[in-house]
Amino acid sequence: MLIKPGKKMLYHAALTGYPSSGKSEIGKMLADRAGYKHVSTDMIRGELLTGKSVFKLEPPEWNLIFSELQVRKHLYIREGKNVATDSCPHEKKSRRATLHVSPLLGDYLKEKNRELMRYLIVLYVDGKELERRNEGKGRTDQRSRDVMEWFGEAWREPPEDIMDEYGRVPVLRYENNTRREQKLILKDLGKYLAVELL
Repeated sequence: MLIKPGKKMLYHAALTGYPSSGKSEIGKMLADRAGYKHVSTDMIRGELLTGKSVFKLEPPEWNLIFSELQVRKHLYIREGKNVATDSCPHEKKSRRATLHVSPLLGDYLKEKNRELMRYLIVLYVDGKELERRNEGKGRTDQRSRDVMEWFGEAWREPPEDIMDEYGRVPVLRYENNTRREQKLILKDLGKYLAVELL
């Protein structure tokens, strides 16, 4: 993306991947080390549906959570803040919704001479590590196993880039199984997001 001279850059880092792939941890690091506003579906679920497991949510509850995520994301960007969203958009429609920039926000950014750069950041974790992490979170009941199985069947690999009404969104892919790999992720993300994360 070519940035016009004098424009202030804003960033939206949209973290995605399977449940327990480490999205929240990366999102928190972006917040703690680079001042990003971290908005996660887990955070919103805890506020609106206290005590309810992510694996026991019904479709209307998911819709409520994603709607709230969009509202917070748009408000932070309007305030001139960088944002890291942390959710599980698993196919084209949900990813486009996560990355969506409303026409009103787009016009506002243009008026304020700001440019929004968006990245879809996909975190991969192998099956055994995912199982270990879910066990550590107590996600061992049949419903949890059913949701993970459904997610595996519903997951669709994103293309190299995503195009929408606002523009192009590069897709970044990372393995996230170990602390060493996490450091490599942070080092690489720092180049794209123009921040120091290590």
